[in-house]
Amino acid sequence: MSEYLIQQKYLGQAARTVVKNPAGVPQFLLVGSWGPKGNVLSVYSMSGTLLAFVKRVPWSFGTRFDLYQDYQKVGTMNRLFHFTLDLYYIQKLGWHVFGNVEEHQYHIFQFRRQVMAMTSGSFTFGDCYVLDIPQVTEAPLAICIASVLDYWLYNTKKDPQKNLKPNLSLD
Repeated sequence: MSEYLIQQKYLGQAARTVVKNPAGVPQFLLVGSWGPKGNVLSVYSMSGTLLAFVKRVPWSFGTRFDLYQDYQKVGTMNRLFHFTLDLYYIQKLGWHVFGNVEEHQYHIFQFRRQVMAMTSGSFTFGDCYVLDIPQVTEAPLAICIASVLDYWLYNTKKDPQKNLKPNLSLD
């Protein structure tokens, strides 16, 4: 089982993020951003090879993300259920994501086979997300899915007071 670490403040952000193993050796580079200027996050090997990327589908009902590996579309991620237990489905891959996304405690399964388990932990160099991925070849896609879940978690929370603020200027 391979274990990867991503610093908590960088997952899903508009920054270059280095994904390391527990020994601190860089394994992958996560590059890209969400928002009006870009809707793609890419996972590169440390040699510079593009391994996988996730792209937000514009103008879709709800929010969907397409997953690509080796420049081929391998799946589409949809949110199915969000209440006390989060449930997501990745079409084509047949992967199910369930758990508590707010606490960063969730699993990805393909039927009964575990693809990834995510937890959070504290290390000497800071707080990190710990991704346990049994098959190394599935790591880039699992990192893409983790970044999408982080995006959904922090960008779907609405500010209830936003519409109540007066739009006054003193100019």
